[in-house]
Amino acid sequence: SKQQVLSPILPACRSLVPDFETDDAFHSFSGARAKSSRGDWIIERCATEPDLIHAAGIDSPGIAGSPAIALEVVRLLGEAGLDAPADPAFNPSRAAVVVPKRGDEGLVYTPDDKESLNALGVSAAENVVCKCEKVTEAEVVDACRRSLPIDSTQAIRKRTRAGMGGCQGKPWNYGCECRVAQIIARETEGLPVAEVGRRPWSATSQFPRRWLSDGDKENLKAWSQPPPAEADETARKLEEALPLEVSPVEAAEAEAE
Repeated sequence: SKQQVLSPILPACRSLVPDFETDDAFHSFSGARAKSSRGDWIIERCATEPDLIHAAGIDSPGIAGSPAIALEVVRLLGEAGLDAPADPAFNPSRAAVVVPKRGDEGLVYTPDDKESLNALGVSAAENVVCKCEKVTEAEVVDACRRSLPIDSTQAIRKRTRAGMGGCQGKPWNYGCECRVAQIIARETEGLPVAEVGRRPWSATSQFPRRWLSDGDKENLKAWSQPPPAEADETARKLEEALPLEVSPVEAAEAEAE
């Protein structure tokens, strides 16, 4: 059950960060982590199919290591007999999709009527489609027009953070998922809005609903409380870590403030 999973984790979080508040949680996620029985990444040619290159079991720090992994795979492909000339048009430096924002400067939050993508008719660079993460229509369009095809809001979420904020795409907050789906349908010829992929929530969640209810939050709060003995021990350790006396200099500084 989710209680069995979360009861050991949440008190541990509170012991590390005593003022940790479960009310700030917007969901609980689960997923599969790539682990191999070797205790290491598997980057090698297949023993039975020499033309197949394995790149498996890539856990931490796979993202940081991905450039080196790619170079090693290219080297192994060369050993396997691949003779492909370098593409002179290839550009290894990809322009950023997300544009840094300075507060709300230059941004326009348009009314959400569940039908209009840009009810005020502002420019795409001004039109905010995700309020929590301040993602604009222009950023979503840019992501859609990159080399990899996009047919889901999940793909845009991973490229622009649209839908990754505190509201998690609640339709009654700003309707960002509906807005993003409209852009994807518009930028993808022949794809109806109804067929744009949405977030596969049930496969990645510890809860049966997409958004936490008040009852869920009460459960999280209860499960985050350590047993009394552990709480007393944590308080004792915190007390030992705090200074027992205040120096005259510190007292004078405190009075001056």
